[in-house]
Amino acid sequence: MPWRLLEEAVKPRRGVRPSYTLLHVFRALLILYREGPVGRRRLARMLGLGETAARTLVRRLVELGLASRDRAQGCYLTRLGFEVAASISRRIPRIADATGVLGPDLALDRCAYAGLLSGVRLTGDWMRLRDLFVRRGATAAVIAVCGVDGRLRIPLGGGEEEYPSLGRLRGLLSPRPGDYVVVVYAPSRREAEEALVEGLLELAG
Repeated sequence: MPWRLLEEAVKPRRGVRPSYTLLHVFRALLILYREGPVGRRRLARMLGLGETAARTLVRRLVELGLASRDRAQGCYLTRLGFEVAASISRRIPRIADATGVLGPDLALDRCAYAGLLSGVRLTGDWMRLRDLFVRRGATAAVIAVCGVDGRLRIPLGGGEEEYPSLGRLRGLLSPRPGDYVVVVYAPSRREAEEALVEGLLELAG
């Protein structure tokens, strides 16, 4: 449900696509979830959006029943919005720029973002799961699983002995046994983060 609701917020209207992305909607929900009511101007600054784009984003959240507005307090989450944001926060607890922590063993493009996927069981073809991120704009993606020993391993690949960067990713994201660490690569940080968030939201349901 969270994935579908957030996707609704970026659908074109009358053939016009909003100037914000799914990443902005994701960030806006988590900002409101963690900080409480936020004025539209402040929200626009925090998201790196113009006020017109932020106004449209907030209006879409209100139309979807995820947020409400108050003249004095600003924008805040409804009960449904709080539940959706809490679910997303549990399933995707951490996202970080991984460009600086990856060594040559896992440096597959100029920039990389890594995210933690928790409470989800991934099944099926690992290549198909990887391609989900590529379809969303990544040049490459790596999925690792945290084992009962707390160490990361790439299915059908290898562990931290073969890929020392996995140990640094473990330090960056602090996964627990059963969690997945997904690393997404692109020429720019923005492209990497957008592909990562879109793919993680789909996998998180």
